[in-house]
Amino acid sequence: MRTKMAREFMSLRLLASLVVLALTGCAAPAATLLSPAVSGAPAVADFLGGDVSESFWAARQNDVVVAARRAGSAFELERERDEENAERVLLVFRDETGAQIRLRIELRTPVLTFIRFTGPAGLTRLMTRQIVDELNGVDAFLLDWTDGQGIVGR
Repeated sequence: MRTKMAREFMSLRLLASLVVLALTGCAAPAATLLSPAVSGAPAVADFLGGDVSESFWAARQNDVVVAARRAGSAFELERERDEENAERVLLVFRDETGAQIRLRIELRTPVLTFIRFTGPAGLTRLMTRQIVDELNGVDAFLLDWTDGQGIVGR
């Protein structure tokens, strides 16, 4: 299992890579918002352009929804909408300037959850990282990618 210091080192290394890519004008690899190499979390997200990104999480939908609600609370975002139906959960948060972030959370399989983020890219990145932290805090990921040996099912 990686130590906190190792994860921080990986985050700094990624940040340095993103800065180099931004300075050289190559943005395609920088479009990935989250990867196992950064967080050790079994989740991936890609920036689709504009203010939209999509992600897949190896966690139960209910756990992801609870983590997303907690992430919004962690940043003291106002929850404008919280709607659930058989197909999806829609969460809409707003900051004090009126900027919104929408999360459409869908069940894809009992162990795979999809989130479409619509909102500012920076806020999306923060929410993604906080959701990972929330899920890690309750051991909700159903796979472990931190052992260096590949995917290990729980």
